Amino acid sequence: MLFDSDDCNQESMRGLLWTTPFKENIVRIVSFVLDAGARGKGWGSLAWNMMAEQLRPLGYDIVQLEVRASNEGAISFYRKRGLEIVQELHGYYRQGLGYMMRGQLRQYHPNNDTPKD
Repeated sequence: MLFDSDDCNQESMRGLLWTTPFKENIVRIVSFVLDAGARGKGWGSLAWNMMAEQLRPLGYDIVQLEVRASNEGAISFYRKRGLEIVQELHGYYRQGLGYMMRGQLRQYHPNNDTPKD
């Protein structure tokens, strides 16, 4: 899933959310990247909710991913969506510790987040 602003030029790209089936009911987030200028504006929540809306009817109810232990913003984002650290990953990243996180795949609506330009 690519997501971007209403602007059609290539410089408007805001992020990428790439998933792949992992096991029967588990989807793995391979990459979830947001442009620094798009963070904190609801775009991540919008992408997350779109992912859940599309994948839950297909039988996926668990989401799993890997994240750098130093990426506190991402870890907080995932924890708010119900994911927990289930394993430390030594040697997964060239530099530093990583975590495997896993949780129920569900939409996130803390305060009716919608993207803000």
